[in-house]
Amino acid sequence: MIHPDDLLAMNLVGTAPKILILTKRLVDGEQWYTISCLRETSIWIRTEHSEQENKLWFYNIDAKWRINFNIFDVHEKFYSILALRWL
Repeated sequence: MIHPDDLLAMNLVGTAPKILILTKRLVDGEQWYTISCLRETSIWIRTEHSEQENKLWFYNIDAKWRINFNIFDVHEKFYSILALRWL
């Protein structure tokens, strides 16, 4: 799978989706998505929706406990907001 930042580096930004769903899971009966996004989208999430952090979105942390700044775990409600804004 091609990561959005790779598309940016290849100069294919116009064809790059702003958000890619990597996985989806039910958590306590609610739908959550792990998404990958372009830098501009991730900045928008962190600045415009900081009050929703740890409620409707979380930073994705890998197996070595590193934060991925362009990968997030988001609730279905927040994904809807992202889709309306970026897709």
